[in-house]
Amino acid sequence: MGIGPDEMRRLQRVVRDASIAVIGERDVGNVAHADVLIGVLRAVGDSSAGFVYVEPSLASNARRPPDILLCHPQTGLLVIEVKAWSIDRIDRAEAGTLFVERRGVHVAENPFQQAQRAMFDVKHQVEHELAGRSPAVVFEYLVAFPNISVSEWSARGFNLCFEPRRVLLGDDVESPVDMRNALIAMAQQGMHSAGLSAPLSADVVADIRRVFGSSVVVCRDRETRRIDDETLGAAIDADAVCDKHLTSEQEVVSRLQTGLYPRIIRGVAGSGKTIVLAHMAARYVKRSLADQQQSLFDREAAPELPRVAAVCFNRSLVPFIRQRIHDSLEQQILSADAMSCIDVLHFNGLLRRSAERGGLPYVRIEDEPDRSKRAQELLEQLSALERRSPSSFRELQYDVLFVDEGQDFDPHEFRLMLKLTRPASTGQKPIVIFYDDAQNLYGRPRPVWSDIGIGVHGRTRIMKQCFRNTRQIAECAFNVLLGTCAGRRVGTRQFADVHYLLERKLVAETSDGIRVAFARREGPWPAISEHANRDEEFEQILSELMRLVDEEQVRMEDMLVLFPRLDLCDRFVTRLKQHALSARVRQVLQPYGGRADRNEYIFRKGCLTVSTVHGAKGYDSWVTFFGGLDMLGDSSEHRACFYVGATRAKFVLRLSGRHCWAIDEAKAFVGRRGAG
Repeated sequence: MGIGPDEMRRLQRVVRDASIAVIGERDVGNVAHADVLIGVLRAVGDSSAGFVYVEPSLASNARRPPDILLCHPQTGLLVIEVKAWSIDRIDRAEAGTLFVERRGVHVAENPFQQAQRAMFDVKHQVEHELAGRSPAVVFEYLVAFPNISVSEWSARGFNLCFEPRRVLLGDDVESPVDMRNALIAMAQQGMHSAGLSAPLSADVVADIRRVFGSSVVVCRDRETRRIDDETLGAAIDADAVCDKHLTSEQEVVSRLQTGLYPRIIRGVAGSGKTIVLAHMAARYVKRSLADQQQSLFDREAAPELPRVAAVCFNRSLVPFIRQRIHDSLEQQILSADAMSCIDVLHFNGLLRRSAERGGLPYVRIEDEPDRSKRAQELLEQLSALERRSPSSFRELQYDVLFVDEGQDFDPHEFRLMLKLTRPASTGQKPIVIFYDDAQNLYGRPRPVWSDIGIGVHGRTRIMKQCFRNTRQIAECAFNVLLGTCAGRRVGTRQFADVHYLLERKLVAETSDGIRVAFARREGPWPAISEHANRDEEFEQILSELMRLVDEEQVRMEDMLVLFPRLDLCDRFVTRLKQHALSARVRQVLQPYGGRADRNEYIFRKGCLTVSTVHGAKGYDSWVTFFGGLDMLGDSSEHRACFYVGATRAKFVLRLSGRHCWAIDEAKAFVGRRGAG
């Protein structure tokens, strides 16, 4: 049985209140798993000296990860396997194996062997990473049966079949004292067997944590506060705890080998593609610098530092990517100098930098508005430079080039970026492209990669889970994108690659629209309001913002106000400055047009962000107001604009505007779900 919203909130509260670092709570699979994690946190969570991982993945291991991994100076490194079985599901025990009922058949399972293998996988990886240091670490494993009591276990004689010290039962899980005693007793026996004076030296905790990588790049630390648990602000704070760390899917993709071949990483909106890009770039730099250091002994001259570029189309996304890469480099224990190896640029900046460094004329977008022609002109100039001065041309190239929001680029722009990527030792160019068809704001068909010269057969990875949006937000946005309530075909099915999503069972067609399977979080349905005029709409948005701040204790920086057009943003900001809410706002951030805010991270403490959809692309917010929907025309590009705007919302989405097709279709879809 999976974990429901109430159980998840209970877990989130315990995680929030724990001092120990907890990573991966979102991967808790069922109530039993949650109960054991809560038991561990109540037993040792008051100390910040260690960390707890839920289903941590190891780069060198393809086996299923352990359910819980606890690393703490008092317990050593402890792997816990969790089984949700009740006593009546276990038929018998033979030779260390339990025979468990599954769909009327008794299947042999050995959870102790499973836990032991996971423990040895961890032990091998830790010892490999810390080779030469020989740290004193106790490695042990336990199996937890939270749905079986001590009396039930003993009555069946299982206490005689299995080592009692390796078993955690429901009584232990429910009692923090008993759980703590069991964990420490396990560590003490391990100390005795290994001849150690302590389960784990505190100074190697950070080293062990790096074996699993880190997920700090996902979310910067938030200031903790004590507020009413029943408010929306408290629910957001609790949920934010779970968003700090990479999921198993993100961790696996971020560890893909980079630097030898091109790759395509496709993913639904909110799957964490930008975060994975940052992690991949940091890992590549770390590995390259380590290789360079190793080769110093074989060279007289200093080695050439790696050159990496991360490129996006929208300028406002650059600070977000740069900050995430910086955080990831920092977590990899690399100096700030490592950031000098990575250029984070919007596409226009890449063109300007390449032209200036190569002594080539820079063509402004004002002088050549046709993006394809502009890219083609520079591509021809670069080819001429390569023939004229190969060494000068090489200085412009990158060892690896990452492309975020790849759906924003056309084939000539990809050819230009490929030209600026050096061939690897494989002879291929390691360009890594992150792509989502549904967020295609510019209406560009997906390129045929082989026609561009990018061979990615067998090197395309899919990120199937949306971790940003609730199911309700994702479904509403996706159905408006496809026009399922339009009463006619709107021509976006191929645009959104529905066939591809259906094939992989990421969506399903039903009589009341498209159901999405890629977003699992639950939340309220989008609230939709229709207004007679713009003043009425602005007043409703401002009043609701004020209510959320005063009554629901939502942080100002957790809210975002979007409009499809720049002039609507300006008009709203003017009205905001005349409203009582302005006294609560430290600053209004406007990351659009030519404003300086687009060069900075668009959310800051105490500030309210008002933006165009383009200006906020790539970002997300817990509460999103998407107004002025009547300014969207009924075209593929504008439906994509609706989808991108709506999917900025992580938990609460409020849609508004004068009467229009978008309001009608959103209302019709939400109404079909019985939430109108």
